[in-house]
Amino acid sequence: MEIKKSFLLSFPRSGNTFTRYCVEYLTQHPTTSAPTYEYNENKIPEHKDEKSVLWNIGMEDRLKSEKNILVKKHKMYKSEKNKYPMIFVIRNYKEVLIRHYIKTDNAKKNIQITDRCNYAQCLIDYDQWRKDKILIYYEDLITDTQNTIKDIIKFLNQYNEDELQYFMNDIDMHRKNSLKLYDVITNSVNNESRSLTKGKKKLYHSNVLSEEEKKEWDKLMKESCGQEVYNKYLIRYKEI
Repeated sequence: MEIKKSFLLSFPRSGNTFTRYCVEYLTQHPTTSAPTYEYNENKIPEHKDEKSVLWNIGMEDRLKSEKNILVKKHKMYKSEKNKYPMIFVIRNYKEVLIRHYIKTDNAKKNIQITDRCNYAQCLIDYDQWRKDKILIYYEDLITDTQNTIKDIIKFLNQYNEDELQYFMNDIDMHRKNSLKLYDVITNSVNNESRSLTKGKKKLYHSNVLSEEEKKEWDKLMKESCGQEVYNKYLIRYKEI
C-alpha cells in the first residue's frame, strides 16, 4: 500500500511516543522527529531520534522501509502549512500544561501571556489545516486503544486487521516497551520513569487543582484559543 506521509502534531506529554511506536510496529515504516526551530523542509530533519523510536529499543529489524511515515512536531511553521496530511494528538490541557511546566502557576502564566500558548496554537493550526487530517484524543488512545489505533492506521492507508489483532494480543508488552523508549528519548536519570501515569490514568496532574481552579483554567483556555475552537475540540474537558 502506498505510504501516506503525515505530520504528527501534539503538545509535549500527549502520547505521541506511544503513537509513533504503534505506527512503526504496525506499518514497518520508521518515523522521525523534526526540530522545534524552522528548518529546510526539502531535507530530512536531523534529530537525536531520527532513526525512529523502535530503533532505541533494538527493534530496527521490524523497519523494512527507509521512508519515514510520520514527522513528529510540537510546533508548526507557515512554510509547512498543508504540505502533508496531519494527525493531531490532543490531551486534557489541565493535565499536560501542569506536567510540562512542573508548577501550576508556571502553566497558568503560559496561558495568560499575550501570545497564545503553544497548546492553543497547535489546536488552531489543526483547525485551519486544509489537507487530510484526523484528531486523536489521548484519553481514547488509552481507554479504547484498538479502535483508536485502527483509525490512525486506516488514515495512513496501512491498515491490516490481522496485524492489528496480533499487536493487540500483546498490548501490555507494547505499552511497557513504549515506556522504556520514552525514558530513553527524554533522557531519564537514575532509572526513574519519566511517565508518572504509565499511560493508565486520564486524570492525574490536574488533581492538585480545586474545582474553582479547574473552572478558571477552562476560562483561560477559551480565551486563548477562542470560543468556537474550544467548543469544537475541547468541550469534553470542561468542568461541569
